[in-house]
Amino acid sequence: MLVRPSMILLRPFAIAALVILATCEEDRLRKLEGQMIEMKAFQSYVMAFTVPGVTGLHGPIVTRAAEVDKADCSDVLKLGLSRGSGVYKITPWNTHKEVEVYCDMDTEGGGWTVFQRRYDGSVAFNRSFVDYERGFGSLDGEFWTGLGLLYTLTSRANMTLRIDMSLPDGTTGFDEYSGFYISPPDRYNFNVDRRMNSERMTNSYLLSDNSSRWDINHQPFSTYDRDVDNWFGNNCALRHGGGWWFNECMTNNLNGPYNSDVQDRET
Repeated sequence: MLVRPSMILLRPFAIAALVILATCEEDRLRKLEGQMIEMKAFQSYVMAFTVPGVTGLHGPIVTRAAEVDKADCSDVLKLGLSRGSGVYKITPWNTHKEVEVYCDMDTEGGGWTVFQRRYDGSVAFNRSFVDYERGFGSLDGEFWTGLGLLYTLTSRANMTLRIDMSLPDGTTGFDEYSGFYISPPDRYNFNVDRRMNSERMTNSYLLSDNSSRWDINHQPFSTYDRDVDNWFGNNCALRHGGGWWFNECMTNNLNGPYNSDVQDRET
């Protein structure tokens, strides 16, 4: 079955967006809330970010760009260098080192830098901290872009985070959050301000929540070999799989086992 891949996107304008799929019917939405906790029924998810204000429904702002550095995908779009969604070379603003990233040039005007994408379970996400710091997978398939690069890209400005998700039946949804950035090494804390936009998503388990022992906002990044979560005497990543911004533990884990029956939340 062909489904729309989900991913996590970034755009360099000081906002961030998260998208999690759900349906409009109330009973279907309740089912999706449970699946959000278990992370077992989603077919695909994508995480990306962008800088607020670079694009719009009426098209990108185009300027001439010969050898101008492109700090992220929003610059690629703004400089009129887009050739559609795909792999592009950018030069992060404070490294002067060229790297390849995947740019989504289709979603909401384009200019999104994708830092996580999963859609078929072909790439293992239960990996060491070093792997998560460096990145893994293929930009043409499933991948994680790396905490080091993610910190560098989001240190330029607070971004907009967007998460798109889809179910096997084709149902899709998204969330967008403002004020997204990753804290410096080696904690790499996850930070967002508030949810700005959402479609067919539950109002529970927001990434911007910061009141319960399961909320991930402001939490450091943990893996099975680097336990910095708040579950005293235990290890969330070892128990649930994948590297994530675990608290004690979490209500979501987009890097967890693909289509598994693992319970994400500990009581």
